[in-house]
Amino acid sequence: MRASILFTFTLLQLLAHGRKHIKSPLAGNCTMCGFADQHRLQVNCFGDPTTNITSELDLRDCVGNKNGTLVLGDKGNYTDSCQRCRMSDSFVLDCRCEEESGWALDYTNLDLGKYLDVAGGYITCLHKTHNSEDHICGQ
Repeated sequence: MRASILFTFTLLQLLAHGRKHIKSPLAGNCTMCGFADQHRLQVNCFGDPTTNITSELDLRDCVGNKNGTLVLGDKGNYTDSCQRCRMSDSFVLDCRCEEESGWALDYTNLDLGKYLDVAGGYITCLHKTHNSEDHICGQ
């Protein structure tokens, strides 16, 4: 019994250390202030330790729909074939997207926290430049 417990504990430790944790560039640096028209992500990010910058990214330029699944891709334009899109505070995009046949709508999501980047306080995706906004989060 004691050997079994020790084996289980050791196995759990190995599994925990074997996982690769990908830290999102957004984690701790940005907060979402809006998600307009199911494609415009508005965030407030630290440009440096004392400066907050509000920027906006049009996700249609970097997210697409491939057979009912949200994917990264230049000029993806997912809004042409996806509906009811929502963005979580942890930057997970969730939509209902058409399959290639055009008949079925599947629920799909994409963790953008793994793919979006912050450059000088501005949010970017797949080498897309930022759009500076003159609004403050929450207004």
